[in-house]
Amino acid sequence: MKKKTKQLETAAAAPEAPEQIEKREWLAIRKKAGRKIDPETAEIIWEYGYALDPYGIRPDLSPACRQFQTNYFARSPGSDIWVFFYDLPPATRHALWEKHGAKLAFRLQDEETRALRAQREKLFREKIKAMEFLYDWLESGKSFEEVEFELDIRAAGGALSESSHEVWRGGLEVIRKAYEEGADRNEVITFLQESEKADLDAEDPQCC
Repeated sequence: MKKKTKQLETAAAAPEAPEQIEKREWLAIRKKAGRKIDPETAEIIWEYGYALDPYGIRPDLSPACRQFQTNYFARSPGSDIWVFFYDLPPATRHALWEKHGAKLAFRLQDEETRALRAQREKLFREKIKAMEFLYDWLESGKSFEEVEFELDIRAAGGALSESSHEVWRGGLEVIRKAYEEGADRNEVITFLQESEKADLDAEDPQCC
């Protein structure tokens, strides 16, 4: 117990990496700017991004944590610092939702929006295709370790790009957890398809 406690103390006292310090300071600047935003004059925008990385500053984010969503930002007129809604003081955020909620809920789908949606749908189809291949391998008798090794070899040889490798490894992890919970192939694929459709429908103002 003493050894474990000592290890935890050492880990807690370890200096942060420079990039971690830079990210923390970068986020602190935005939160400080957010405290000066007046809801009555603030400018707002929205864009697609990750729920856990709205600013797009975490390239190390694991595939399992890359949940795509619509993120909202605000800034003071003339400022070049856009602040994620959930980095704003609660009172400011609530006032912005009350003032701009109708506009945000009824976004017109311009060409850029449609292009982003098409890109997302393409990526999802590729993800499902990868999941089907992974299940085929596992059902042919390969172990998870053998499949992981096969993916790493393909990535090292250039047959899989870095991003594709992450998608395949992320899909394999989803299947591993599904196995542990007793979910079969059809249940997993159906769940992913229904979840994606529900997310897209929720973002489409013309839906329903």
